[in-house]
Amino acid sequence: PGDVQPGGLEVRGLAGPSLRLRRGVRHGLFVRNAAGEPTNFHAHGLHVAGHGNADDVMRTVRPGDAAVYNYTLPRHHMGGTFFYHAHRHGSV
Repeated sequence: PGDVQPGGLEVRGLAGPSLRLRRGVRHGLFVRNAAGEPTNFHAHGLHVAGHGNADDVMRTVRPGDAAVYNYTLPRHHMGGTFFYHAHRHGSV
């Protein structure tokens, strides 16, 4: 359902590819919006800052545009399986 490229992600279906993040490492996630409406990238269960460009639900990626999301999981972050989805505040 999605294409993964070095440091990038393009989701064209209902679910995207699996992502593996390491604790204590800064991860840059390149997201291109191939949908016909504004969107956002939102992860569940990750203990990350809700400001900046990590997991800000007020951030908008317009159709055809791309954005970089920077995630750094704390060293004490629990391991597990988490999920992500498109999330535009006020539309979902």
